[in-house]
Amino acid sequence: MVLELFKSSNCPFSPRAIRIAQSVVSSHTNVLLRIVDVKHNQMRAKEMCITAVPTLVFNNEVIYIGTPTVDELDAALNAVITRQPPCT
Repeated sequence: MVLELFKSSNCPFSPRAIRIAQSVVSSHTNVLLRIVDVKHNQMRAKEMCITAVPTLVFNNEVIYIGTPTVDELDAALNAVITRQPPCT
């Protein structure tokens, strides 16, 4: 499972969001963190409809826009990880 953090080098909030994401991912052994610079990865940002940074995407689903707290990001990750698949 991959947590992508979309950032920009000129965004003052991105460094804090990166530190928070690194902290949260360190407690989830099955989650990898990928930092995506929107300037250098415009195709991926467009594919995910990223219009603001920082934005956090987990398994191709936007889970947070802005800079979360550790608790907010951990809760958002856990909500997606534990989500039951829909009945078919």
